[in-house]
Amino acid sequence: EVSTETLQPGLHVMRATGGAVIVSIGEDGVLMIDDQYPQTARRIQDEIQTLGGGDVDLVVNTHAHFDHADGNPLLGAAGASIVAHANARRQMLRSSRLDYAGFHYIQPAYPAEGLPALTFDEAITLHFNAHTIDVQYFGRGHTDGDVAVFFREANIVHVGDLFSGGYPYIDANNGGSLAGLIAVSRAILDKTDAETRIVSGHAPVADREALAAYAEMLEICRKRPMPASRSCFSAMRRKVSRRVQRSSWKCSCTSRTLTQSFQRSRSSYSGSRMLATCCRRGSSGSSARPASTVSSAAPRGRGNSALSDP
Repeated sequence: EVSTETLQPGLHVMRATGGAVIVSIGEDGVLMIDDQYPQTARRIQDEIQTLGGGDVDLVVNTHAHFDHADGNPLLGAAGASIVAHANARRQMLRSSRLDYAGFHYIQPAYPAEGLPALTFDEAITLHFNAHTIDVQYFGRGHTDGDVAVFFREANIVHVGDLFSGGYPYIDANNGGSLAGLIAVSRAILDKTDAETRIVSGHAPVADREALAAYAEMLEICRKRPMPASRSCFSAMRRKVSRRVQRSSWKCSCTSRTLTQSFQRSRSSYSGSRMLATCCRRGSSGSSARPASTVSSAAPRGRGNSALSDP
């Protein structure tokens, strides 16, 4: 099932089982920011048709993870043009290992029809359906190929997984960095104001205040010494909860959400070890895997929602 939230006429957020999708429908056709899985991409296409749109003409990938880009081959084969950062395309060209809270998944290389035909290194501006759309790369963050997509006139930005409703997933195997994610968060904040609506892969639509709280949470975690990771989580929960609950866009990233995220992570890592590993990787940029032995529960295949938040 696809849920649709209308941001303004012709501009919608659609959610199914993968990362949230922004859809623009207008005179120039249909633009999608991310495309989830093949099966959900089809359902999103059906929803687009109910809103008066046709086939998808243009796709922008916020990054290369499968829950955001596995619809690429389906849409690319149907004629859609695909845009992504050069590093995201490089990740799609090869198989890559994703490690997330005890889940391990080898994401296969994408077929030719699923690869971005247009890539860039720093920024690209699209003009589509009366929107000026700035697709900008700020450096390593969640991965080394994440972009933020700014709709200038609408004052809306899709940040993919650079912002989340709970503790972040930093994909160190594929270039992610805690220090980088902090810097990227600050850079995005510099391009937003109190009226900006922030769409992310796995959280409700939020505002600048929520992103500022998230950036502060990341700073707290980086500064705390590794043995203090439990108190780091407590401080993170208090600070983010206070600020996000005041969000004018009713973001539900509350302390309960953060607690659930933390408890899920403890099913395979101890909470402190997961946090320490994340901080150690992110600060150094190392791609070394955790030294501990963790239980492996790989997804059954592409499109499985067990690894739901890369």
